[in-house]
Order: sequence, then structure tokens, then C-alpha cells
Amino acid sequence: MTCSTSGPTSTSTNRKSLKAERNAVSPCERILGIDPGSTATGWGVLERRGRAWRVAGHGVLRASAREELPARLRSLHEKLSDLLDLWQPGEAAVEDLFHARNARTTLTLGHARGVILLALSQHGLSPISYAALTVKQAITGSGSAEKIQVKQWLCRWLEIRPEGLSTDASDALAVALCHARSRTWPQPRAPSKSLVRAGVRRS
Repeated sequence: MTCSTSGPTSTSTNRKSLKAERNAVSPCERILGIDPGSTATGWGVLERRGRAWRVAGHGVLRASAREELPARLRSLHEKLSDLLDLWQPGEAAVEDLFHARNARTTLTLGHARGVILLALSQHGLSPISYAALTVKQAITGSGSAEKIQVKQWLCRWLEIRPEGLSTDASDALAVALCHARSRTWPQPRAPSKSLVRAGVRRS
């Protein structure tokens, strides 16, 4: 299984840069969204900047369909654990299972989702599940929206361009944004007057 991402690569220099940027945001204001799949699992990280949510990174964990299921599940667990160590999200949201026409497909997705929930739990997270209809409703206002419509509205809300954003990663970011909109977040605190005055003196 391979991991593709729009964010920094796994070099030590980029990891240090990412860590510095990540430390500027409280973990409780960082959400990891996941769109489970047996061969392609989308992921997306949102960070709260002021009153807005912004994309910090996104990508897809891919596996070869030629691999046996146990090998795919092991790789999924390892790759997701690496992502969790790297991004250290404070909350996680996972798209719920849909009932595929093929019972075997549903069963395989269930195995993958179970591995995802295990990895999240091992990192101290209690993931929230959202049905696809709920996610579509939160992003577009319609539970019957097509994937392309979800992606278009997602890019508008998060102020990003659709180029380079895969369907799997888009779905994962949509789950994360759905979670961000499902609860009330504490308002960012304004800087104290003393800090403002200090800033003025320094300038």
C-alpha cells in the first residue's frame, strides 16, 4: 500500500517544517476525515484558523487489488498510524458504511473500516461516524447530491482549487467539514490589551 498526499513528503526536513506549522495549531482544532476503502482510503486534515477551517493536507492510502486482504489491511493500519503520528489530530470523523449491492464488497469495506477504527482508537481518538447522506446535506444542502457537486461546494467552502484533489480525498475532507459543522467550537480569544500594546511598541 502506498500513501499519496498533497502535503509535505516524508523527508526529515519536511517533517520538521510540518511539525513547526502543526505546533501553531491546537490538536483539538485539527480534524482528520477518512473515507474508507479496501484499495483506496481517502484522508483529509482540516485546521481551524481563527473562525474558519482550512485544508492542512489530504491524500489517498492506496493498495494493490492483487494483494491478499490481510496484507492490505495490515498496510492500511501501518500507513494510517504513520499519518496519525505525523498530523496528531484532536478529533476524527469517518464515513459510515453504505450497503453495496455486492455483499462481499460490503464485507470487505467493513474489514477496512474496522482497521481504521482500531488505529484511531489506539491513538486516543473516539471517531464519529457520518452517513453519506448526512455529509452531502452538510456540504451542499441536499442529501441526493452527486459526488461532483459535493466536490464543487467543498472547494468553495474551503477556498481551494479542485485540481489535484482526488475523489477519495475530496470525500474525506467533506466528512471532516461535516464534523466541523456538526458541533459548536469555542470562539478564538482576542489578544489581551497588554499584548497589543507590546506589539505596537515592538513595531
